[in-house]
Amino acid sequence: MLYREKLFQSLKNENNAINRMYLNELLINWRKVDVAIEESNGKDIVAIVTAISDYTKNLENPKFRFNAEKKHGFADDHDIFQGYYLQDIVETILNIAGISNDTEGLVIHNHLFHTGFRIQKNSFSRQYEKPRYELQTSEKCLNVSLEFEFNFKHISKKHYFKTKIFVPQIVFYIEKCFSARSFKSIKQLRKHSTKLNKSAMFICVTESVDRRLIENYADFQDNLFILRANFKDDDYNDIQPNVVLALLNKISNFVKQDMFSFEEFVQIGHAGTNPVPAISDCQRTDGVPPLPVSAISDRHRTDGVPSSPVSAISDRHRTDSVPPSPVPAISDRHRTDSVPPSLVPAISDRHPDTLIPDLVDTPIPEKRKRGRPRKS
Repeated sequence: MLYREKLFQSLKNENNAINRMYLNELLINWRKVDVAIEESNGKDIVAIVTAISDYTKNLENPKFRFNAEKKHGFADDHDIFQGYYLQDIVETILNIAGISNDTEGLVIHNHLFHTGFRIQKNSFSRQYEKPRYELQTSEKCLNVSLEFEFNFKHISKKHYFKTKIFVPQIVFYIEKCFSARSFKSIKQLRKHSTKLNKSAMFICVTESVDRRLIENYADFQDNLFILRANFKDDDYNDIQPNVVLALLNKISNFVKQDMFSFEEFVQIGHAGTNPVPAISDCQRTDGVPPLPVSAISDRHRTDGVPSSPVSAISDRHRTDSVPPSPVPAISDRHRTDSVPPSLVPAISDRHPDTLIPDLVDTPIPEKRKRGRPRKS
């Protein structure tokens, strides 16, 4: 894992005896993360995240911070305080979702990816004889890319130019705390992620966000994962397993999604995968949840399904304990008083002692014919 490699590298380069002792202590504490990975074969993301969260708690011990008087400890920008363990969490999630470097042609690396291809500026004759090309690249970040071998040549030539291109599929922007500088980098990286592949997914992962800039991230909220949810400026919560599981679910759905042709769409008629049920809710035996508006009367239900929002019977005639529907019994347009219309009036607001007759039961008076009565 990346964070463990950073610890070993720091220990190798450290000369201060006390700092070396601290680094050995941190390696022992990180061993709990390794155990959680080994015991679940890297599949129990909740156990792994809990172990990492416990490690970061121990890392907050003031003794690890640089002490100018005692001449030991580590500066705030030291590798042990950086969010490399966030990348370890993301790579573990990718592995659980079935994405790994073991798949030929698929690369997971903390490196650049390509955003375009163009011919370099040159004279007409030189462009014809020996064109020079360049590949445009992104900044360095964690990404999942497909590796392509690209061969091209002028149609009149025999010699091919060969190069490799990394086409991004999933691009991550990972930082311990998002700031104003982060916002600019995120916008640029998101733009680059879809230049060569319009279907690439862009994801931001962080522990916390500067609350003063939180409105800046409204456009990214569908792809933003704040691992320490409900964080406070002076006291971070633990890394929340439910946020990590949500990230796992998003990546898994992206990997499993099936893009079908327009002809298939026309045959199905909609983009969803679950057809609308054509049978009554009370007759279901397949465990499918009922429709929002029931096809049967709520009073006659025997299946324990909660009543529908719009009832099929009159609220005045109810004999059950179901609350009345939010459809008023009289028309608000015909009100002549200043009382705001009640949601479900069972009686007239203007005549509180008079029940409103059911429109179905009210007979329609016959129309009287005009004119003089005939003489007998």
